[in-house]
Amino acid sequence: MVAADGPLSRVCRSAGMEQSAVLAPAISCRVEGEFGDRARLFFGNRIAPGGYAWIFPKQGCANVGLGVQKAATPVPVLLRAFLAERGLAARDIQAGFVPVSGPIPETVRENVLAVGDAAGHVVASNGGGIATAMICGRIAGLAAVGHLLHGEPLKTYEREWRSALGRELLAAARTKRMADRFLGSDFLLERVMGLLGNHGIRNIIVFGGLRKP
Repeated sequence: MVAADGPLSRVCRSAGMEQSAVLAPAISCRVEGEFGDRARLFFGNRIAPGGYAWIFPKQGCANVGLGVQKAATPVPVLLRAFLAERGLAARDIQAGFVPVSGPIPETVRENVLAVGDAAGHVVASNGGGIATAMICGRIAGLAAVGHLLHGEPLKTYEREWRSALGRELLAAARTKRMADRFLGSDFLLERVMGLLGNHGIRNIIVFGGLRKP
């Protein structure tokens, strides 16, 4: 059985697997219109305490949302304020939680494999999890086939995904923990961003602090 039922996975819980320790609330919506070809990120505790807001352009619309951490104000209220300041109207609102403490310690227990948010397969430094879930999902599928057809151990899945992504995901989680020291203060955040520069900020957000060629 593949547990791909999100960060609050009932399947993982029923199998006795440890779940993600830190879950950040997030909310997103669709906004109609033309938004160019560049993704935009917005930081600051007035906008998204401990996190960031985003505008990701698509064809004829944009995905707009924000993720926070330990915010006193509910995320729907923060999203409405963010949209109102920009004269935007929301459609198809979705909300949930994003695991931001790195992969869970064990993603295979007996006949259960944990994948995606259920396994903590999220780049904690930016909250992204689609690409990592697709990669780990493919590895899980191959491991399941190998087990059913050839009797290969399911633990192959754990070894393979950690070999492919484990270092990056753990580094991103460490970067997130360090960044949390600055995200609580807009003054410190501005100073750190100034020191990092565009290249450094991109390296942290996209790659979780690992340098890429």
